[in-house]
Amino acid sequence: MTTGVGFRCKDGVILASDSQYTGTWKMRGPKIFDITAPCATGCVAGAGTVSLIRKATSIIGGELAQRQGITVKEAVAVVEDCIKTIREKYIHSHRGPDDQRPYLELLMGISTRNFVELIKTEDYVADTVDRYAVVGTGGPLVQYIVESLGGAQGILEQAKIVSIYALHQAKEYDPWSGKETCVKILRADQTAELIGDEEIRNAESYFDDLFLATQTLIVTSAIPEDFSDEDVISYSDFKRVVRKFRESERARREKAERRKEVMQKWSQRHKTSPAC
Repeated sequence: MTTGVGFRCKDGVILASDSQYTGTWKMRGPKIFDITAPCATGCVAGAGTVSLIRKATSIIGGELAQRQGITVKEAVAVVEDCIKTIREKYIHSHRGPDDQRPYLELLMGISTRNFVELIKTEDYVADTVDRYAVVGTGGPLVQYIVESLGGAQGILEQAKIVSIYALHQAKEYDPWSGKETCVKILRADQTAELIGDEEIRNAESYFDDLFLATQTLIVTSAIPEDFSDEDVISYSDFKRVVRKFRESERARREKAERRKEVMQKWSQRHKTSPAC
């Protein structure tokens, strides 16, 4: 299984998932796969049998590759036809024990010249998502967290932070989810961005520190007879946690900018160098 969440925002779609493959061993691997076609850019996240997620991505990508344009209704139909094919060929034909039956749920972000949408499957049905959707065994916990945080308000940057936090918690409590979190942004201009591991680790560390500070505040402030005001965590402790996170993020962005400048200079030198 897995845990995945997708957000449909005003200017794009975000997909996030864990990267644990659970079988005889718990291994690491991607669960978000890219689609590039003349009519659209897409990415697919799934819960269930990873080989079926890959197969679905291949089928959808192959269908989109044959089209020069597509509508929302047609995109939903492509995903629905794909799910029908996979369920009839690989899932319902399974003859082994029920607990070994292949399983598949999909979240797909798709961006074209005319629209950007999030599509979710359930059984044989595919449909667009207005705000967000979850898949997998950790989905109920992720849904609770997202609703508690206001659903990210349809803003990409907020959705990115909420998805990292929700997946971080799901990996803690769902035995079928784990390893690193993968986050992919698909923008309305058909560009895609994979969020770097360092940015995700910084955010996860920040959440842990902030949760500990909040937990301490709640517990100590609720026992006034045993704790004086001086024992209660102060506002400055929260500021320290936030400052540490912002400084680490600033350092990460600066390092990324320096790396980008070095690569640009290297590329320019090699373009202008005379051929040997």
